[in-house]
This record gives sequence, structure tokens and C-alpha cells, in this order.
Amino acid sequence: MKFKISIFISIILIFFLSSFLSLLSVDKIIVLLILSLMGLFILCQKINYRILFIYLVPLLFLKTINFLYYILIFILFFIIIFNFIKTKKILIPYPIFLVFLFIASIIGLAEARVFNEGIEYFNIYFVIPSVMIIFINNIEFSLKEIHLLLRNFIVISVILAVIGIYLAIITNERVGSLWITAMTINAFYMMFFFITVGFLLISKNKIKSLFLFSVLLIIFAGMIFTYTRMALLGAIFGLFLIFIKIKYLRKIGLYFLIFSPVLIPPELIGRIALAFHGDVSILIRIVAWYYSYGIIKDHPLFGIGFNTFFHWYKNIVPLKILYAEHPHNLYIRILVEMGLFGFISYFSLIFVSIKDYYKSIDFSKSYSSFSYSLIISLVSVLFSCLTDVFVSHIQIAIPFWIMVSILIKLNSKNKQELLIEF
Repeated sequence: MKFKISIFISIILIFFLSSFLSLLSVDKIIVLLILSLMGLFILCQKINYRILFIYLVPLLFLKTINFLYYILIFILFFIIIFNFIKTKKILIPYPIFLVFLFIASIIGLAEARVFNEGIEYFNIYFVIPSVMIIFINNIEFSLKEIHLLLRNFIVISVILAVIGIYLAIITNERVGSLWITAMTINAFYMMFFFITVGFLLISKNKIKSLFLFSVLLIIFAGMIFTYTRMALLGAIFGLFLIFIKIKYLRKIGLYFLIFSPVLIPPELIGRIALAFHGDVSILIRIVAWYYSYGIIKDHPLFGIGFNTFFHWYKNIVPLKILYAEHPHNLYIRILVEMGLFGFISYFSLIFVSIKDYYKSIDFSKSYSSFSYSLIISLVSVLFSCLTDVFVSHIQIAIPFWIMVSILIKLNSKNKQELLIEF
């Protein structure tokens, strides 16, 4: 009976999905691929979803292919449906924030100048956070499996860093390893740099500690060789927070700050110096922030819609050389596109999740340093978003919200939840 019900629901969902994809003019091959995957999950409901998630999801970030990320989100959505059919219950963490975020995202979609672009950011700002949070908190991941997932992401970070360092050295240009841009990949590096720091801090084996330290240096070098200033600032900011909180690391932190300039390649030093001698990228940001202020002032509550700034700014920017596709600040971008209502809904979900997890940490235990490093992996990225919009890129949004969902999962004390049972 359950199987028949699941097939019936799946057929309805597949019909809805195919219609939705056709509306977006998605290539037929992609539609067929997605529908085939959906059919696989209908017929094979006994698949170990946890193992597939742990090993396959990190591999998707070796090379960024956006349609694969959308397939991933649809598959996770179907797993949530099948799990609900099987267990007759679903746990929804922070339901009030998710409801408000849904309303804000619907308004942002309705206000979008181009519907297809609106759908893209509706997915990034609402679908990915809600699907990741509900999936990870309803599937029985053990602590060991969560650690394994994070280690697999670290392996991918190391591979990308090694390739990125090699390409930077032979081309002497800013490259993002196998990713499209050097800026975006830094948020990925940064998250898993600090998770590696966490594993290093709880390691009791000298050989393992030495290996993790080597991994740390490789990922850090990967960041440095993108020649991105904000990556360096984000890493230093995160390390500063760790050194302040964990007392026995303060002396190490002092040595790091003294000797870290030696590790910085001349190209990055040149870009840092350029910031004090009229760097046009800084001017682009300042001008974009200035015009964004006018939008926020005129549309304070709900903003102007997803990605509308991209089209509006073309006709407003005083010089073409100063054009920017977005405001180069995640917080300003959310205010511009979703207004104060969307800003509060989106960042409340992030910061309350972090705050509640922080309150659940027992700092008298040795494992607390790892828990704190998980928080820093997110805070450092949010700090870097002061000059860019990393989390509004799908290839960063997915691992970012996986990390937020893991914090919610690991927090057993201070969490708002809604349990729906039938």
C-alpha cells in the first residue's frame, strides 16, 4: 500500500517537475536525465541515501556544473518525500524562519524583471536552505558519517588547491583552479580550511596531526595563489577568532601573524598595494554601494526583486568601466533584492542557527575546539561577503547550507523545531 502511494505521489511530482522544466526551456536531455533519476529513486527506495550523499556530493564540486546542482536538490527533495512516506513524520527546524523566508522569496520572485533569473535566485535563497536543513535533520546521519562527509569535502579542496597552485604558477594569472572564477572558489577553500583546523585541533596522533597540518598549508596556499585580497583577510579574521577563543593557540597565532607575509606571493602583495593607489575594483564597489543605498531607501521593505539590480544598474552607472552585476556585498544585495523583510528572514536563519549551536558547545571538553571551528568556517565566509556575494552563487550556497544544516543537526539543546506526524 505504501509503495502504491509513493508511486502515485512520485508521478504527480514528476509531472509537476517536467512541466516546470519545460516552462524554463530546459534542454530535453537534462529533463530526461532528471526524470530517469527520479524513476530510479521510485524503484529503489532501499538505497543507502546517506552513503551516496557522503561520497557523491563532494565530487560535484571538483568542477562546477550548475545543472548537476539542481538535479542534486531535486533528488534530495524526493528523498525527503520518500522518507516522509516511510516514517510518517518530518522534522522542520526553525519553521517560523523558513515560512518568512518563503514569503520573502516569493515576493522577490514576483518582483524579478526576468522570471528565469528569479527562479535561479529563488532556489538559492529559499529552496537550497530549506531542502538541505530538512534533509540533513531528517536522515539519520551519525557523527562519524558527518565527519566522513567533511573529510571528503577537504579532499576535494586539496585537489582543487593543488591544481590551482600549479595553474597560477605556470600562467602567472588569477585562476580559480577548475572553477570559473578565482573569487568564488575562495569561499569553498575557506570553509574547509577551518574545518581542517578543527580536525587538527582534536587530533591526538602526531603523524595524523602532521598530515592535517600539511593539508592546511595546501588549502591556504590554494587561497593565496588566487591572488584574492579578501580571501587573505577572511582567513586571518577566522584565525584571529580561533586564537582569541582557544588560549593555548595564542602564541602560535602570534608567530603566524609575524611570519605569514613570507608565504604571500609577490602578485598578491602587488594587489594589496594597489588597493592604496587607486584600484578600480574598489571604486566599482563604492559606486555600486552608493546606488544600492538609493534602492534600499526607495524600496525598504521588500526590495526590487531577484537580480533586478543587474538590469537596472546598466542604465544608471555613470561610466561603463564602473559597471557591476551585483552590489559586491551579500548583505546589501539581500536588502536590494528582498528588502528588510527578506534580510531579516534570511540572516536570522543563519545567525540564530550559529548562535544556538555556539550556546550548546561545552568548552570544557576537548571536542569543543572542533565545534568552534565549524562555526568559524561559516563566520569567515560571511565576513568575506562584505565585499562579495559568495553565498548567492549556487556552488557556494550548497556547501554553505550543508554546514548550517550540520550545526542544526549537531545542536541537541537550543533548537526550535516543528515535528509533523501522521
